[in-house]
Amino acid sequence: MRGRSLARIGLVFYFFLFLVAAGRGEKIQPFEPGEKLTYRVKIFGLPVGEETLEIKEVVEIDGYLTYPLFWRVRTIDPFSLLYHFDYTIESFVDVNTLYPRLVRFHFEEGSRIKDREVQLDQTKGIALIKDWSGEFKREFFLPAMDTVSLIYWLRTQDLRVGKSFSLSLMEGRNLRKIEIKVLGKEEVITYSGNYSAFLCSEVASDKTEVKLWISDDERRLPVKFQAETSLGTLTASLTSIKSADQSS
Repeated sequence: MRGRSLARIGLVFYFFLFLVAAGRGEKIQPFEPGEKLTYRVKIFGLPVGEETLEIKEVVEIDGYLTYPLFWRVRTIDPFSLLYHFDYTIESFVDVNTLYPRLVRFHFEEGSRIKDREVQLDQTKGIALIKDWSGEFKREFFLPAMDTVSLIYWLRTQDLRVGKSFSLSLMEGRNLRKIEIKVLGKEEVITYSGNYSAFLCSEVASDKTEVKLWISDDERRLPVKFQAETSLGTLTASLTSIKSADQSS
């Protein structure tokens, strides 16, 4: 299998975030530190990877209280014996807006290892990016988010069928303006149970179509993701939910 195509394992979560509105995250949050979500990633119906999402205890970054959000996607045995992929993001988001102030990326594919750090000024719309190639400054359309912060911010929003939203999404050293639309509601079957969920997708995207389902309940869980790749349809389904009180 080609590395570029298989990297879609990580990009599934990358794109499902395209569902965000330009608001300020003012609703009561449907999550708290200690929550951990786990997903099974499949292609051709065969398990190839695992995804995890986790929110940790509040820490202070540059004088601001932030939630450390953690995301990881990796290949699992026996597939990992043929192809090694391990991608993590640690995003420190403001406890009030859920906009990221500091984001760290760690990427492993085969023998390649890359790291990147991004500091964001959400008031001025400027990102300072540091990686193996140097430092870069980028201006962006407010607000700007990474994969992880988008997930949690979206869970605080009032999703409605037909609504569309605009924001900037981090893609490598660039920030791309995107528009998202809530396409409808569907019943979704996952390993953790059945859910009534909102189906969302990016509007007028020139990229491979990616779909995300967000549960229509008080938890607003991202329950399923789907992407078409050159290898076939890749899906990620929720397998377990660990709450702050350690219950599942």
